[in-house]
Amino acid sequence: MKLTSMICHGGLILLTVFFCAGCASASSGKDTPSSRIQTPVQAKRAGRELLKAFVENKPEAFLDLLPEVVRTEFGINGFNKTRKSMVEQLGEPLAYAFVMNLEHPAFTVSIWRILFQRKSSDGKKVIRQEGLFRAVSGTMDGKERLLSFNFF
Repeated sequence: MKLTSMICHGGLILLTVFFCAGCASASSGKDTPSSRIQTPVQAKRAGRELLKAFVENKPEAFLDLLPEVVRTEFGINGFNKTRKSMVEQLGEPLAYAFVMNLEHPAFTVSIWRILFQRKSSDGKKVIRQEGLFRAVSGTMDGKERLLSFNFF
């Protein structure tokens, strides 16, 4: 087989693997990079609790999870404006699910999916779409703490 053909075949296989990764997988029991990544329970809990408060429209519960500096800057008005804007653009948040932690040398970067639902402009169709949420946490004073978050 020619080298260029092997490179094209290899590239095609890599693209297929990349786009299908996470579609369905069974554990082989082998030590793979993804099996070595540990999800700190506190980091996952913080993201879950933030999203639960966001979906249930509970600004106080949401703000209680934020670091003091972020809480005072963001505040209830920030929560209400952000949520209102997202509801107008994407619809009501219905559900959320943990996707993965990104590899990072100093922090835990958790990615979550959020499912939104709204009616079409003519009110005849239900439109569902997903957005992403990122929660960044790290260890401070021996405790896992939320450092920042954003929707994208």
